[in-house]
Amino acid sequence: MSLLAFGPAAARAFPNWAMAWLGSEARGAARFGDIAQGSGFDPSRMSADALFETLQRLALEEEKSAAA
Repeated sequence: MSLLAFGPAAARAFPNWAMAWLGSEARGAARFGDIAQGSGFDPSRMSADALFETLQRLALEEEKSAAA
């Protein structure tokens, strides 16, 4: 877990998320576990804004998937 930004926010970006740590899940590990090794992906080289936008996109995809 990483802190992306620290400062005032006009509104919560994830209003329905309690922000509680639920631990790792096998499905997520299977889905994303090999990305770094296979592609050379290094999240430490991304900006905080890019990481946040990716997190938002993934959360929206997950919400749509759960609603279907």
